[in-house]
Amino acid sequence: METRLLQVEHVELSGVGAASFSFVVESSESVGLVGPNGAGKTTLLRAILGEPLIDSGRVVLGGTDVIALAITDLPQWVSYMPQEAVYPSNVRVGDYLSLALLARSGDLNLAQAAERFEVTPFLTRRLGRLSSGERQRVHLARVFLQRARLLLLDEPTNHLDPGAKTRFWDILARERQANGCSALVVTHDLELAKKSCDKILAMNAAGILYWGAASGLSESIVAQLFDQ
Repeated sequence: METRLLQVEHVELSGVGAASFSFVVESSESVGLVGPNGAGKTTLLRAILGEPLIDSGRVVLGGTDVIALAITDLPQWVSYMPQEAVYPSNVRVGDYLSLALLARSGDLNLAQAAERFEVTPFLTRRLGRLSSGERQRVHLARVFLQRARLLLLDEPTNHLDPGAKTRFWDILARERQANGCSALVVTHDLELAKKSCDKILAMNAAGILYWGAASGLSESIVAQLFDQ
């Protein structure tokens, strides 16, 4: 049985030096993507989405080159949360999340979904009237509700308080277990990533410095990664 969900094969990213990236994300696996600013982490996520940001190499998603996937098929494969999500500020949270529920098989109604992702108090409020942290929690709920095979999360715990950060990782683990999805998570919180991810991919402009079990990310690699 094929377990490789995502294959990044000898990819050179546009505008990110001459480094080549190769790695595989298995089904139901969580990967923490760490590295300094400017290393190409966000560019890599966008390339996985199929944006034209690759000078050479290829990205294979579910056995198909991502550039060959029909745009209508992409949402079942990938759900993406950028660092700064663009949102319709005048839309109520309940209506925003209802759009994500349309892609599901009716297993959850809005009230159940809001409770599951701990956003019930926000349902009648407009997105533009939420705090940054509250809005981040709503966007995370939308990403999970899409129930794609692969979650691409770019610094998803930005704006969250310490308790909410821990809850995010708990919810991610729960949803992975329930739905069998995988996650590629850009984060600067190395300790939480080591505790919560199966693997760590540490990269800088020179390429991949470490790729393996989260427990194996040593202090010496971290020092090299951030040139300390």
